[in-house]
Amino acid sequence: MRTGSLPALPSRLAVASALTACCACLAPNLARAEGSLGAGAELASTQALRVTTDIFVDVINPAVETIVWTGKGNVTVTDPLGATVGTFASGATITPSMSGSYKLDLLENQFDVDGNGGLVNGTQVAWDVTLFVSGVPRDGRVYSFAWGFNTGGFNMASATNASFYARVPGGDTESFAVMELRTDGLAGFIFEVQGNSTGVRGPNAGRSVPEVGNSAANEYQMYLNPPDDATYSFLGPQVRDFSFRGGTEITGGVPACDEFVGGATTGEFVFTSNVVGSFHLVCDLNRDGRFDIVDTGDFLFLGAAVAGTNRVPFDGRDNNGNPFPVGDHQCSVRLTVGEFHYVGRDIETSFRGLRMFQVGANGSLTPLNMFWNDALVQANATTMPAPYAFISASTSGPLGLNSGDPLDPPVPLGETVTPPGANARAWGDFVAMGGSGTGKGNEAYLDTYTWLSEDVSAPITIRSVDGSIDSDMDGLTDYTERCITGTLTNNADSDGDTVNDFVETRGGMPNVNTDMDLLVDALDADDDGDCVPTADEDPDDDGDPTNDDSDGDTRPDYRDADDDGDGIGPCDEDANMNGDPLDDDADMDGVPDYLERDSDGDCALRATVPTILCEDNLDRCPLVAEDANAFMDDDGCPEPDADADGVPDAIDNCPAIPNTDQADLDDDDDGDVCDEDVDGDGLRNVCEIPITDTCPAACADVCADLPSCSGCAATDPRDADSDDGGLGDGAEVARGGDPLNDEDDQLPGLLSGGGVYTCGAGHAGSPFAPLLALLALGAALVVRRGARS
Repeated sequence: MRTGSLPALPSRLAVASALTACCACLAPNLARAEGSLGAGAELASTQALRVTTDIFVDVINPAVETIVWTGKGNVTVTDPLGATVGTFASGATITPSMSGSYKLDLLENQFDVDGNGGLVNGTQVAWDVTLFVSGVPRDGRVYSFAWGFNTGGFNMASATNASFYARVPGGDTESFAVMELRTDGLAGFIFEVQGNSTGVRGPNAGRSVPEVGNSAANEYQMYLNPPDDATYSFLGPQVRDFSFRGGTEITGGVPACDEFVGGATTGEFVFTSNVVGSFHLVCDLNRDGRFDIVDTGDFLFLGAAVAGTNRVPFDGRDNNGNPFPVGDHQCSVRLTVGEFHYVGRDIETSFRGLRMFQVGANGSLTPLNMFWNDALVQANATTMPAPYAFISASTSGPLGLNSGDPLDPPVPLGETVTPPGANARAWGDFVAMGGSGTGKGNEAYLDTYTWLSEDVSAPITIRSVDGSIDSDMDGLTDYTERCITGTLTNNADSDGDTVNDFVETRGGMPNVNTDMDLLVDALDADDDGDCVPTADEDPDDDGDPTNDDSDGDTRPDYRDADDDGDGIGPCDEDANMNGDPLDDDADMDGVPDYLERDSDGDCALRATVPTILCEDNLDRCPLVAEDANAFMDDDGCPEPDADADGVPDAIDNCPAIPNTDQADLDDDDDGDVCDEDVDGDGLRNVCEIPITDTCPAACADVCADLPSCSGCAATDPRDADSDDGGLGDGAEVARGGDPLNDEDDQLPGLLSGGGVYTCGAGHAGSPFAPLLALLALGAALVVRRGARS
């Protein structure tokens, strides 16, 4: 039966502070246990508890609180941290040591069973759990996530009229509101009472479904009285930024896509929430202008909402698994706080029906609108008993059914009959056929739900499209181009670079961007960002850049930032800096530098040096050929050549005067063109080539240290022994001989006066000058000694 227990205080702290005075607030007839034992009990004695039920007890002030279990068999008690406190017999006192929820694990069913494990009628044992505060019983502390009962039958005598109180989240971690689930004639033989925020698991959340293949979570704490441990408050929900994005089946699609191919592609709904709650995502598939959560003609996705961004995946199918029809569809999202689903499992009858109320901190009850959709099980509905002998309603209607004044009796809503004052969700007829139940609740989950507060978004439009259309015949469907690649649907070559969109997107992949700039390849006229437009990366001029691979690295030139593989990109091989590498050809061979590994062509000149050392990436002067210089080093740059004779200064035997032939008759490392004594005979060239019959002025100037010239005869400046007499021209002149007379070459000693070419002696710096002086001195001494004798 329902009772008017003391209204719960707004917070746990307030409860704790008021416990010592709380017994004075309780009316004498309410100072009792919680369960099915005794007068005024919450549950009828027929509601025998099954051993599968875990009972929890809230302990707020362990210093003054104790727990007593009364019933059939023992219970094992676990503290809030999961540690075992012990096993206690009926009537034993359990003394808590900490605040929190203590778990009582039943070791026996609260009824006797027969050989088949079934309940033996009349053996139900009444039970209760009492929390004492300073020795006084306190209601609102006992709950379970799933109350499991065995009533022994489907008939009216086995039914319950109890109320259960769900502690529901109020939008954040601090707020908890309370809802009353008030039953009248709830009969299911073996059934459970539980609650959650979304209904059955999976795509049919929010709908009633057959039991086979479905399940429901036991999420909420279901109390037998309004709980002490609640704030009885909640936050106002706010939904913002509701949007849809298609093309999520591939990572990286077009962010602004609002399309999908029903049943073939995926999308994502996004919205932000200020609270923890539930959401109803509804699309008006039947185009009646209403976003109807209980109409199977509309699409409904019901789920849990988090505070912040919520992302809801979408496969383009309706709740029956069929693809959305092609066309535009309006969708909206409702954000709720305190949503409570009672998902009755295998409950054959609810007559005269159940209702839901918000419980206030002061004990007030506010009727709530209830929603349900039984379309998937309605075919099994039976006629309810008199005085409401009609088929129960398959849905609550889009606005829900209000539970009405809590003081009014329940009045069922019919499928085709709407009695005055209808306010209850009812079904069934208390009848069992062949040992099993009947009606739409038999072997089914019937979901009835409500919420405390809501906020609804403005509608948005999503578009279901035909996934086979390819308007520009480029191999990419229009959907793919709009939602995945971002290319044009009416142009097979969106960027006009002669490469088909299908190729540039690699068959429809998103974000194919070779050069990683702001444009994907299919919208980029220079895919590899190498300063050469894609359309121009066609060296074989067949109009197809996809088959040109200049460096043979298997990557076509239009996707290769280094077409010739020389380690230097085309942008850097633009010698004239005009932004066009196509017109730069250092070796003038007709092939642009960016397509040649050796732009200046000097590799052809390197016969002894490995070719790789002259390629652009190692050549310090890749655009200036290192030519005809014997490649003294491996830097690829031409060596200094002051006289521009093609011979680098470092090896030029005459660096200031051009002498390509590098002739050096006397092998003295001075080239002939700059050697004062070409034949190395000790006579300067100018002294060996008189231009008159007498010693030329040039000879006199150069040979000022020699006797005057008289009767000079020219010697050969390129022949060290002009008379071929065996004594070099310079040596003959030094001893006074005749360099043009081979007869005096073999004469011993110094000669004097007989020489006919005395002016041709070596220059002041000649190596013969010291010798000549010594010989002259020696000859003078010999003549003087002979005179004395």
